Amino acid sequence: MNTSLYAATPASPASATDSPAIEGLDDKALREAIEDFRIARASKERTAADEEFFAPLLCLWNQQLRHDPGEGKEEESHRLVGQERRNFVRDIAIAFNESLGMRDAMILSVVSELGEKALVSAGVNAAKQETARMVNTTLSKVFRSKTMVPDFERCTRALDLLIEVHTRVPRRYAVQPLAVMAYLLWWSGKNEEASGAALRCLSIDGECTLAGIVLSAIRYRISPAWQERARS
Repeated sequence: MNTSLYAATPASPASATDSPAIEGLDDKALREAIEDFRIARASKERTAADEEFFAPLLCLWNQQLRHDPGEGKEEESHRLVGQERRNFVRDIAIAFNESLGMRDAMILSVVSELGEKALVSAGVNAAKQETARMVNTTLSKVFRSKTMVPDFERCTRALDLLIEVHTRVPRRYAVQPLAVMAYLLWWSGKNEEASGAALRCLSIDGECTLAGIVLSAIRYRISPAWQERARS
């Protein structure tokens, strides 16, 4: 994973250019896929439509986080290639841009010990008060615990996937992937890279809340409790 490019101050919106798109992820195709997602949500009960979309995506996401993309029989069986990989990258972009609940559930899949069923519920029931309470409680617990050290291999695999997503989609769809990258880098103790990713995100959308939170945390030297323990 090469996160060093996020340590530098990002290009301004005027000078930045779209990352080259792979087949199926040009602006027109992605807009059409998002429209299909919205139609599915409108044509049936929204929670059911979201679960139908998000449950298999989260399952694939977790598979990629559990297995190293290197060589080996087991790793080969979980490697996504060709159209299957394009669809996976596309669907992550859709989830992040269309549902902050799904985005937050995928963050939780990296930083918490919640099971897949709870994560799917968090992603598709974000509007429910009890879900919001559960997500906030979980993030607070993880943040305050000195013993919940990140699974760095899992975090690195998530960051690798997010680098792929934000470099494969048109620039305006890269905002949330970059914001999640910034959060995970901050969570991992890589503040310089986190700041770079957050600034790059804000160069595209200056109102991205998550990127702003990450920058504020770095500015005021706020860090997860596990980092304080590691420094002591």
